[in-house]
Amino acid sequence: MNSGAFLSFLLNNVYIALKEKIPNLMRSNLYRCLKKNSLNVLPKEEESAPEKKFKEHLLGFVHIDSTEGPHRSREM
Repeated sequence: MNSGAFLSFLLNNVYIALKEKIPNLMRSNLYRCLKKNSLNVLPKEEESAPEKKFKEHLLGFVHIDSTEGPHRSREM
């Protein structure tokens, strides 16, 4: 799907959501308001760093994720 079609789809969703709250709203007026406030374009996607793989370990190695589970600072 090209970005123009995607933006049109999003514009329609916003229009439908706001139509009940603003009865005199027209799709073109909504687009002009979004464009005036620079909200008519999607932000450029940031390139993420490639995912790192876990080290290869011998069978029987147990990995403990220290970011999960209770922390001592929360218990006090």
